[in-house]
Amino acid sequence: MLSGSDTFTSGLALLAGFKTAKEAMADNDFSAFTSLLMEDEIVNTIKSQSILVEEAKSFARKVLDRYRNPFIEHQWLSI
Repeated sequence: MLSGSDTFTSGLALLAGFKTAKEAMADNDFSAFTSLLMEDEIVNTIKSQSILVEEAKSFARKVLDRYRNPFIEHQWLSI
């Protein structure tokens, strides 16, 4: 979930002028897009008998919290 969302959003974030994940996630539109990507697209891709939808959504929320963490300088160029 972390790698998929990183890979998919890194180019978009850079084109939008964001240098870090927390900077991008501070933007309401980018944050909403990333949340929908994770909760609607990626969750539906990885759900299975062993990965329940609610477990995947819970993990997605944790990843989004990590992106918003003010103490992590997650550079898009390092992806």
